[in-house]
Amino acid sequence: MTLIPSTRKRLGALLIQAWINYQLQIEALISDAGYENLLPANASALYLINRIPAMSISDLARKLDITRQGASKVVFKLVKLGYLEVQPSIKSSREKSLFASERGVGYLIARKLAAEQVEVKFNQNLGDAQYKLFLNALMHFQLDESWNLRKYLGRYGLALEI
Repeated sequence: MTLIPSTRKRLGALLIQAWINYQLQIEALISDAGYENLLPANASALYLINRIPAMSISDLARKLDITRQGASKVVFKLVKLGYLEVQPSIKSSREKSLFASERGVGYLIARKLAAEQVEVKFNQNLGDAQYKLFLNALMHFQLDESWNLRKYLGRYGLALEI
């Protein structure tokens, strides 16, 4: 079955709007929990640093596929917000080690809990059967194992928050 272009455009617009609304609901809950919201790249950096403690700025730049200068800006922003701590590296006097602060870990927990709350509310609104159908329909957008949202967003310099 071939979709007419207007249907494809409508579907794309609806998916984008749904993603934006999903993120806005999460951001509102994070804000209510007392945390400053982060741009996707900053949140991804914080997530990586929390998963790989003592990471250097150069390591972060490689993981995010950005310049060292770009990684430094992200680190500066996270330190300014109190989400990140920078300490001298034990490997090299020229490097700094990055660690998620207690506030940074709290942000990550709040973000995860907020996402779960939004998903539970969505499930409740649809009902279990419709929710499962919806998730199944979304899974059909994965063309093959080589495609994924992280790779797609990476093409545009964006990062997927987990």
